[in-house]
Amino acid sequence: MAMVVKNNMSAVNTLNTLNKNQSALSQSLQKVSSGMKINSAG
Repeated sequence: MAMVVKNNMSAVNTLNTLNKNQSALSQSLQKVSSGMKINSAG
């Protein structure tokens, strides 16, 4: 019996982007909560 593996590259790419954005947001929130100044939006 053959095994077929399929994936949705669009969903994988979206998940990777979401994870990067979540990480950046977390870092920004840590800076704000510690009183550090954020100089730029990006």
